[in-house]
Amino acid sequence: IGAYVLHTRQKTWLAALDRRFFRERYDAQRILAGVVEEVRRSAGFEQVAPGVIARIEAALHPQFAALTLREPSVAIHRVVASTGMAPPPLPAASKLVSLVRLLAKPVEVAPGESGWVTRQLPAEESDFVRRNRIEWLFPISVGDEKQEALLLLGPKRSEEPYSKEDQNLVEAIAGSLAMLLERSVPATPKVGFEECPECGRCYEPGEQLCTHDGLRLTRLAFLRAVDGRYRLDRRLGQGGMGTVYGAFDRELERRVALKLIRPELVVGADALARFKWEAKAAAAFTHPNVVTVHDYGVAEDGRAYTVMELLEGGTLRQEMERVGRFEVPRALAVMRGVCAAVSAAHEHGLLHRDLKPENIFLTRAGGEESAKILDFGLVKQLAGFGDGRESMETTAGVLVGTLRYMAPEQLRGGSPSPSWDLWALAIVAYEMLVGRYPFDGPREIADLMASRRVAAIHEVFPEAPPQWQSFFEKALAADTLQRPGSAQTLFEELQAAVSVRPIRPGPPAGVLSAGSR
Repeated sequence: IGAYVLHTRQKTWLAALDRRFFRERYDAQRILAGVVEEVRRSAGFEQVAPGVIARIEAALHPQFAALTLREPSVAIHRVVASTGMAPPPLPAASKLVSLVRLLAKPVEVAPGESGWVTRQLPAEESDFVRRNRIEWLFPISVGDEKQEALLLLGPKRSEEPYSKEDQNLVEAIAGSLAMLLERSVPATPKVGFEECPECGRCYEPGEQLCTHDGLRLTRLAFLRAVDGRYRLDRRLGQGGMGTVYGAFDRELERRVALKLIRPELVVGADALARFKWEAKAAAAFTHPNVVTVHDYGVAEDGRAYTVMELLEGGTLRQEMERVGRFEVPRALAVMRGVCAAVSAAHEHGLLHRDLKPENIFLTRAGGEESAKILDFGLVKQLAGFGDGRESMETTAGVLVGTLRYMAPEQLRGGSPSPSWDLWALAIVAYEMLVGRYPFDGPREIADLMASRRVAAIHEVFPEAPPQWQSFFEKALAADTLQRPGSAQTLFEELQAAVSVRPIRPGPPAGVLSAGSR
């Protein structure tokens, strides 16, 4: 009862404060006239932005107000003026920005499950909106190939919703800023490049069709030359951390693989510093079964990247889709190299966090197949190693990894542990040997976190000896103490289990074999 009374009184107090401090009538026409005058006298958008934001703050008392700007060749909306704790830069490719472009009108991001906009967004974008308290986005100018500008508002400090009068005022201000932006010329106009949506080949701006498959090209706004040195030639793949391109290193005249990191993972000075630190740690780690990192950096347009050796071959996932279940000797050869690399990484205090068939590459040299781990470009430093900085995962609020390969303790948000990688290795081994995922049923996070029973191997592979089932039930046990303690131990136990001779089906009942007569 006391809590209810306190809550009721708190609402009364807030309403009184709101009436006294925040709901004093403002003169919308006077505020708008002031903005128009500032716009008329201003030489550019960025010069007038602080004054406009200050007027919005004085009138509406938002928890924050921010103006963002994006040049045609840049991948993020940067904040050019703000009050309060403004959000990090918005990725131009986010669905939230795409929705504002599509609607070309203000978008309210309603909190909670009732918000229509929130339900349309990927989970990470919904988290971004909630974390940064974004409530309204007002378009000033939108379009892929021109300067884009947005006006962002957080909730009112009084916690009351924005009225229709408030919205009309902000829309009028946005309209005045749009006129200013139209007559402003970007300081350094830049052009993008064309990319085939099917094969990923890259072309100079102005090309219309792909010469390989004849499809119409897609225009990308950022620069084709990364840091003026690496020319993007072909998109090779996309993953949770970014997009990988085959590229040409103009300085050393060699072909390389270049990964452009997702912009939302490295927003802000602190995140960029952490990216450089983690990339440096990965580049310092070398192993025959890990792809070599040649270079890393942040390009002039704000894109973070890593440069790696370009491999010939395909991913383990592609090979499993091609051949199905692997023969035991081949599966062991792949696991031998991968486990050796993971074991060496753990000894250096490095955790991969996203081991899966897509991140294991099979290449041939001298007639022999070799497995190399990809995506060691963004690793996690284990406790007791390095300088104790936070990871990009912690700061960006992004769960790094792939749900199907995450250990239960990783999904629960536990401290980084080698057990994360060992769990993923066990799943990869199961998929290679059995030809399917080891768990049945739904794949929601709650289900993945729960204790789950490893699917019976003999149902899909009757010849498999029972030692296979025993090994995987131990390696994928809910209790980490039951699992192998290291990557080397995991491989040795796997090797012992699969080295048992397969069960050969006997003759049907009542039928004598030739040797029994």
